[in-house]
This record gives sequence, structure tokens and C-alpha cells, in this order.
Amino acid sequence: MQQQRVRGSQESVPYLEVGKTEVYVRTDIVRVEEEDFSGWEYDERTISIPEHINNLASHEDLDTTAFVITILMAELDDLRARVSVLEAQQ
Repeated sequence: MQQQRVRGSQESVPYLEVGKTEVYVRTDIVRVEEEDFSGWEYDERTISIPEHINNLASHEDLDTTAFVITILMAELDDLRARVSVLEAQQ
């Protein structure tokens, strides 16, 4: 698990974001308006999905675990749909 201070110009910064292989956990999110930069600054921890799920299970945080599983299932559904389209094109 690594943590770093990050800046981003996105419209909003989600506290938790699940990527394909990692989970991004963001804290201390602040709006920054400077002469050369307009956006957000925050601490971001990058955790592997299995490690994050293991952490959730050990903390017995069922709501967050359910949320992560829901996101992962949505990713699987999206991938299945893409594979179906590719198979139909063959």
C-alpha cells in the first residue's frame, strides 16, 4: 500500500474508486485555487483489490464490502457484454 499527495483537475473526487486491479482511497480532500492550478489536492492510497477486500473483511465493514462487490460485479457485467459483442462480430 502506498500513499501520496495528489492533485487533480477533475470535477469531483470520489472517496473510494475501484480500478481494474487497484482501489484508490482518498482522504483530506481540499479545493485548490492558485494562479497556475485549479482543482483538488488529496492524500491517495493505492491498494490491490484482494488486499482491500481482506482489510474490509477483517474490519467487518459489511456496507463497504457490499459496495466494492457491487462495483466489481458491474465491471464483470461490462466485460461480459464487451466479450459478447466481440464474439458476435466474428
